Amino acid sequence: MKRLLIISCLLLPLLALAEDPSPGDLLVTAFERIDHDLENFHPYTFLYDVHTWVRDGDDELEEEYVERGRIKGFTPDSTMSEVIEEKKIFSKDEDDSKDEDESKHKGRPKEDGEEDEEAGAELPELDTEFREKHEFRFDEWTERQGKRVAKYKIRPKKNKKNEYWKGHVWFGSQKGELLALDLEPAKRPFGLKAMRIAAEYEPVGERDLPYLMDMDVEVKIPIIVHKKIRVEMRFTEFENLD
Repeated sequence: MKRLLIISCLLLPLLALAEDPSPGDLLVTAFERIDHDLENFHPYTFLYDVHTWVRDGDDELEEEYVERGRIKGFTPDSTMSEVIEEKKIFSKDEDDSKDEDESKHKGRPKEDGEEDEEAGAELPELDTEFREKHEFRFDEWTERQGKRVAKYKIRPKKNKKNEYWKGHVWFGSQKGELLALDLEPAKRPFGLKAMRIAAEYEPVGERDLPYLMDMDVEVKIPIIVHKKIRVEMRFTEFENLD
């Protein structure tokens, strides 16, 4: 009996590996899932909680604030200004329980056009347009969110050196569901010293939606400006409007 138990322990990892699809087949499944989700996307309502820290070049905290609100009717083509139904901004020392108009809060005021700029920092969709500009290379089988997953490297294609992103993506080994994405610009413009954006996803109905998203940005122009910005976003209570 003991010998059988030892043999079983040795064989189980091998059997798990044998059940894995080929990385190429899994990638096809994942892309088909993404395309299906986008073609059949229904508007969603959800709550968001965004915590932002702004530091100077010496890592001294300059600003800290929290924005909470409700998004109604979100689609992949939405801008934040179109779908924010409720929004409150709290400064670092403010009581979160206050229930007042946004204009009465002491939090950092929004400047004209700022919401549109924030929308531009959203995670890209791994749609056909994105895939035409990037290549996906299998990296390794690993574990994430308690699941066996395939990790792929994302790089711009050779003729797209100035295009967009590089990083990694994780897909579930059985259904090809999108579980995580971690990206940075493939080529940074002048003044952008560093930028990284990452997300964790979960299935909501037939759609894989981000429930955690973090972003780090460092802007540096000698003598003029040096800022480090950290943003942590949490999304909850997803509801399909259809």
